[in-house]
Formats: sequence, C-alpha cells, structure tokens
Amino acid sequence: MRTILPFVVLLMLICVPAMAQETYQFQNRWKSTEFIHVEQPQPASGTIAPGWLSAQWIVEPSEAGYYKIRNKWRNQYLHIQNGTLDCGDIQPGWWSAQWALEPVAGTTHVRIRNRWKPEVAIHNQSGLLEAGPIDLGWWSAQWAMININGSQPIAAPVVAARNGGNPSAFTPEHNGTITQIIVRYTDQISMSDPAIGARVYFFPQEVITDTEGISFDPKNPPIGGQVFKIIETSPEIKFDRPMPMMRNRNNESFQFVVEIF
Repeated sequence: MRTILPFVVLLMLICVPAMAQETYQFQNRWKSTEFIHVEQPQPASGTIAPGWLSAQWIVEPSEAGYYKIRNKWRNQYLHIQNGTLDCGDIQPGWWSAQWALEPVAGTTHVRIRNRWKPEVAIHNQSGLLEAGPIDLGWWSAQWAMININGSQPIAAPVVAARNGGNPSAFTPEHNGTITQIIVRYTDQISMSDPAIGARVYFFPQEVITDTEGISFDPKNPPIGGQVFKIIETSPEIKFDRPMPMMRNRNNESFQFVVEIF
C-alpha cells in the first residue's frame, strides 16, 4: 500500500489535467478566414498566423452544462461582466464568464451564448467581434470549434442549453409532446393546435430576451415547473388560472419550451 498509493496519486495528477485541457480555435462560419483571438488587448475576430496562442482557447466545464473559455496565451477568460465582451481575470461564480455551447441544428457549429444574459451571444455581424442579441439564422454567430491537434472542425463537447429557443434540450416528463409556446403578461398565450382539456407543463428553463425592465428572473422564471389546463381556445386561449406576470420594458412576448399531455 505504501508503494501503490503514491503511484495512483501520480497517475491522477498526470491524467486528469490532460483530459480537461482540450484546446480549440473558434472559426467563424460567415467569414471562414476569421478566428477569435486576443492578439490585441480586446477580443477580436480576424485572420491569424499559425501557432498564435492568442487564438487558442481552453474550454473548461463549469456547471449546469456551461463552460468557461480561457485563452492559452494570456491565461484569462472571456466574459461580459462590464457589459461588453472582454478577456480578463474573473471571480468564482461569475455567470458572465460562463457560456453555453449551443448546437446549430444540422451542423458542427455552435453558438457561444452567455449564461448571465442568455439573450447575448458572440458574433461579428457588424464586422467587429462583440457579444449581443442575435438572430438565430446569423452565420456570424456560429462558430466551428477546431481542435488544434486535428485538421477538421469538430463538434464541441456540448450540453444543450435549456432555454425557450432550444426544444431539443428537453425530454418528456409526462409522456406528452414537446413544443414551444409564446406568452406575455398573465393571460396572453400563443401556441399551435390548442385543445380544450390539454395540460401544459412549463419546463424549468432560462428565457432569452431583453432583460431591461423585466418583471421576473429570466434565469429562473416562476412559471417553470407549473402545469396549466387549457379551458378555452376561442376567441383566445385561456388557462385554468392566471400565469405569473411576464413583461419587460418593451412589452415583448416570451418563448418557452413546454410539454403538452
């Protein structure tokens, strides 16, 4: 035992970091010659030279399926703690430095979406690299993750983000059908093929929206986990009780993934 235990500990110290230190380049889908780098002080998207450590990123699992993205050259992390995209030192627990690597259906690309502000993703739509609201169809917000030890873009080790725009991240809990629903205030509901008597289960999930003036926590909406029964479908869809108030400054609607059963 006195000889085996140090050997086992040595193996753990050698092997565990090697498994966790996968290094990637992020290549833009819209402008395939551009990669995310920090050759200048601020993160940018542009052409790079072979071997630039400033364009190499270590993807570190964080919690709840999110990742921290650390630059290999500067040993600092991408975050939006101060509102704009930055690469710097972070504090433990900053959701602003945690990112969902959201699969783009039918491709090996991902969207890099922030946990703190889930409406924000990294893109270069304006020509400059930034983090902000996107349209789901923007190729400028889609990135191939290239393992620097390989020659081809590969799919990231992703966990699908549980939000209203990503129904593939959910599985039925009541033997029902997964779909999406649009709601606003306490009583405005829009969905396909409503049926009187059907029950609607709202999965716990984050909401991707403008958070200015929002009436609820978009990371943990109070409607999550609740079941409502449809009692009317005409002239409007009506549940058996009011929903929690859901509004923001622009009076927008909110998209949720639900299960109908």
